[in-house]
Amino acid sequence: MASVLNRCKETMQSPRMMHFIVEAKFDLLPEKMVQRVKEAYISEFKRFEKQRLDRNSTVRKRNCPAIEVIYSIESKMINDYQYDHIHFMFIVDFGNNRFGYQEIMSVINRTLGRLDFVVPIEHIDDFSYIGFKGAPKPQSSSEPESMTEAKPEPALEQEKSIEQSKPEPIIQVQEPEPKRRDKVSGKDVNRPQLQAMLEYIRAGDTLHVHSLDRLGRNTKDLIEIMDILKA
Repeated sequence: MASVLNRCKETMQSPRMMHFIVEAKFDLLPEKMVQRVKEAYISEFKRFEKQRLDRNSTVRKRNCPAIEVIYSIESKMINDYQYDHIHFMFIVDFGNNRFGYQEIMSVINRTLGRLDFVVPIEHIDDFSYIGFKGAPKPQSSSEPESMTEAKPEPALEQEKSIEQSKPEPIIQVQEPEPKRRDKVSGKDVNRPQLQAMLEYIRAGDTLHVHSLDRLGRNTKDLIEIMDILKA
């Protein structure tokens, strides 16, 4: 992850991070996940841009914005339903606002919709989604049961509001020690428990984070945190 963020920092003009969760068919996952997603993204952007030019021939044609992809594969049981899903973190170069946020979101939603390993999504348009076909709506926010074991290490966890709640991974780890939980918004790095963790962690420690968007909400903050951890 550090190498991807550093690459974004060095090569992108205006990187922005966008987080998506999709239900997945684990038996169809490709060996080269990132390559497959990027190819679909480029194809969908070209299609999107052609439609834009067809609607207004006076606008200037734009090249496809650079993108990097980070993902994690997770699973949990929800009311006897096995919810296999993937967290995708897209880092997109908005190029000094040459692209609108809604435009890029539309392209990424279309990209995810064409991947054969993603469960089909019922939707009204690019921004109005009903849900995954056949999947029950998540109802429980209780802590998942553990499935794997790991050595206790420093950890950072940030509480979510009800509006932010999403299905969480069914990854089982031993309780890290010490465990730090922030109760404030993750909009920036000025969080007491985050700062306490950064002061505590030492070379050789392993940092466990509940999910990537709990560590930082934007590319700039993630790069800043990674620079501190590497120092």
